[in-house]
Amino acid sequence: MATDLEHPNRYRNLLTYLQEHWFRFAQRLSQALLIPIAILPAAGVMLGLAKSPLPFIPDIVNVIMLTVGNLIFSMMPMLFAVAVAIGFCRDQGIAAFSAVFGFGVYLSSMAALADIYHLQTRALWGVETIDTGIAGGMLVGAITCLAVSQSERLRLPVVFSFFEGRRSAPLLMIPLCILLAYLFILIWPSMSAWIERLSNWVVYQKPAEAFALYGAVERLLIPLGLHHIWNAPFYLEFGQYFRDGEVVRGEVARYLAGDPLAGNLAGGYLIKMWGLPAAALAIWRCADKDQRNRVAGIMISAATACWLTGVTEPIEFAFLFVAPLLFLIHALLTGLAYWVCILLDIHHSIVFSHGVVDFTLLLGNAQRAEWFLILGPITGVLYYLIFRGSILFFDLKTPGRVVHTDGMKADIPSIVRALGGRKNILELSACLTRLRMSVKKPELIDKDKLNQLGAKGVILVGNGVQLVYGTKAESIRRLLQRYIDRRL
Repeated sequence: MATDLEHPNRYRNLLTYLQEHWFRFAQRLSQALLIPIAILPAAGVMLGLAKSPLPFIPDIVNVIMLTVGNLIFSMMPMLFAVAVAIGFCRDQGIAAFSAVFGFGVYLSSMAALADIYHLQTRALWGVETIDTGIAGGMLVGAITCLAVSQSERLRLPVVFSFFEGRRSAPLLMIPLCILLAYLFILIWPSMSAWIERLSNWVVYQKPAEAFALYGAVERLLIPLGLHHIWNAPFYLEFGQYFRDGEVVRGEVARYLAGDPLAGNLAGGYLIKMWGLPAAALAIWRCADKDQRNRVAGIMISAATACWLTGVTEPIEFAFLFVAPLLFLIHALLTGLAYWVCILLDIHHSIVFSHGVVDFTLLLGNAQRAEWFLILGPITGVLYYLIFRGSILFFDLKTPGRVVHTDGMKADIPSIVRALGGRKNILELSACLTRLRMSVKKPELIDKDKLNQLGAKGVILVGNGVQLVYGTKAESIRRLLQRYIDRRL
């Protein structure tokens, strides 16, 4: 009888554990995936310049840029393996080494098993193998985490003690990656068919609906910082284009390779180059008269960053928490922008985000881009009217419409105290616009104080915390890490 009573408690404890730790896991995964995705702008710049060469760049440089740019895209599965490994392992050095070695074992094992079972292969890094894309790379990264954790517990006879500890991690990768390759061989035919059906629906059958859904969901994931997980399959996997006997996958690579059916990410330019800057203008003009000069500096700089680079968080977090319904409308308008662009057969893409830098650099492969001259101003006017009307009608407390009771200067010691003290901070990292951390006791977090100290948003889920600071996030992380290290 006691055993039966234990089961509900056990399931309840498991559910509680998942509720407390899922966000921590998700934000670490999102942070890890951002590492290889951040390399895409470099590849895009090189391929963009090589496809539209400038007269003062020698031909030999264009050839090198084209080769290196294509190599970066072919390396993505391995880079995802390394990123996942170092994102979840404490010993990042041996994790990275083991991931690279393990990916080679995995790739070779897939080649051998494909030959044994007479499966269709393609050339990848000079080996006729099965290309499992970033999914295979991420699983190799997960296997690496298992190998590194087990290597710390491995104990061998004295004669073999040299191989104990971190040296055993790459050796453990050999059987683990061979086993992973064998399991993939068993499930890959049905799995690849499912992926192909999903990819065909997204890119070829219902692209307007699929990318409208993509755009809306991507915006809704911004507050949690999990949009990089959602972006990865669209950027790097969906759709296939055959060029010179090679398969090119994903929206970004296919667009750069000249696929006329790629470029379904065009709608983002309407939002980030026109819509959100207009929203920032509305927030500024709705501020109290005595606050407008201060708000102008904030909103104009945020709008400029959004227009130039596509970094949206400084604007979005200005209204996300005070007007969540307005943020939902913004997400729906984003999906609508993608839908309209695809219906009008407008093709454009990105390598970083939807700013004027990407717009100009990748314009050479764009189709019907003249529509932006019409749709852009319409989007800007629509955003301005919606935001200004909502702020004034509902009296939303956007920047400049809030009574400031504390004008204290943001400083590192005060931020640490508002986080519950340095002993409450377990992990600390940063992405482009936000700090990401795990804490022991989330109830010690003082959200109001953190907002007063300059955070544009505070997201707390379980033991995971995110502080939105805009492009200053990395510099603040360094200062925080230095402050914490000095007091250990």
